[in-house]
Amino acid sequence: MEISLTAGMRASVLSLQDNASLFDATQIRLSTGKAVNSALDDPTKYFAAQNNTSRASGLSGLKSDMNEALQLVKSADNGISGMVLLLKSAKGIATAAKSLTDTTALASQLTSYVNILTQVNKMAQDSNYKGKDLLANAGLTAADSLTVNFSTTDTNSKITVAGVYSSVVTLAIKSGGTISTEATTGTVTAGATGGWATAANIDTDIATIDTALSTLQTTSATFSANLSVIQARIDFTANMVNVLSQGADKLTLADMNKESANMLALQTQQALATNSLRLASQASQGVLRLFS
Repeated sequence: MEISLTAGMRASVLSLQDNASLFDATQIRLSTGKAVNSALDDPTKYFAAQNNTSRASGLSGLKSDMNEALQLVKSADNGISGMVLLLKSAKGIATAAKSLTDTTALASQLTSYVNILTQVNKMAQDSNYKGKDLLANAGLTAADSLTVNFSTTDTNSKITVAGVYSSVVTLAIKSGGTISTEATTGTVTAGATGGWATAANIDTDIATIDTALSTLQTTSATFSANLSVIQARIDFTANMVNVLSQGADKLTLADMNKESANMLALQTQQALATNSLRLASQASQGVLRLFS
């Protein structure tokens, strides 16, 4: 049997149902802080915000890769700086040796010189980062190269940092020897021209060191330029992530003051609708009392 409601009761019930729906929606906005929580709320804003959020997430991942790349290039550049200091020290020893006449003292200087050159290779070997070597050295046949991507959509937005083979062989400080034999043995024996038997021999080694220093300084300048580019892109990417995140928020965030006011208004409307339903029910009960 169908139960008939009076017009007043039906209106009150419908008002309570509408109020409950609005109440639930307002509660969701207050709990999430967003006015747009799904495509049903506003398809245009929702998908635009999703696109911004997705792009920001992709750039955040690239930013992490850029930071790792920055550290790798820094480690190589730091190795170059260390090698430069060692070679300058070796040059100082060679320069001082030119004025020595005592054979024992000269032999001691020569030993120090060779030891320092050996450490040049060790410096290159220790300048790796997480298993990658931009400075190839004894034990390696080639240096690693590094490609850093700056965009999630443009495959041409990137930079490639080429590794260099830096050792006493490739810097031509040691006479003889090749990269292949050095890589095969994993070691290299540094030496001095003619055992420094004459001042001319020492001058030859000093000139060789000057050339090596020039080569390393050029390599360092290249690494420094790459560092500047990568750092600039890291800063740019961080700013872009913030811009995209803010854009997504502006599309979806709710006005909390407005939603709080709406909640109070809905609570008041709910109370009024409940009272209206009670009054409509009392009117029906009045008709019932006519038959009692």
